[in-house]
Amino acid sequence: MTAPSSATNNGSARRVLALTFHDVLDEEGQPSATDAFSSLRAGELERLLSELRQRGYQSASSRALRAWQRGAGSIAERALLLTFDGAYASHFTLVAPLLVRHRFTGLFFVPTERIGQHGSLSVEQLKKLAFLGMEIGSQGMTNRPLTGLSQAECLKEL
Repeated sequence: MTAPSSATNNGSARRVLALTFHDVLDEEGQPSATDAFSSLRAGELERLLSELRQRGYQSASSRALRAWQRGAGSIAERALLLTFDGAYASHFTLVAPLLVRHRFTGLFFVPTERIGQHGSLSVEQLKKLAFLGMEIGSQGMTNRPLTGLSQAECLKEL
């Protein structure tokens, strides 16, 4: 998860709560060794979403946030950006239904080489997420950090 960010628009300070998640597990699932730190159970996510809704948070799209930062739009007093990285299949099977139930949207970042692989989102699931009002973003081909790559590797990754 990430910390709240602040920005000033038209002279008024406003905070945006941005939370980032990776895999979401059902109650019996075990995180992989690489995702043990960044995984959580669906029940934990549901409790968090319920609490955020009770506290008056409302989803803000990345487009609305960028417009607000430029002074060309507005966001809710308690704006929330929920991001989900890695293209996990659980983003469709567990996360999307919870977001819809609690009237939130999410931004799903997808490393394109994972699309359609076992345990990952399919093209059809990505289309359905978009239909539900979720945003889809790219994590490049493999989600490798770009800072350590050569120019040729960066171009291939992007």
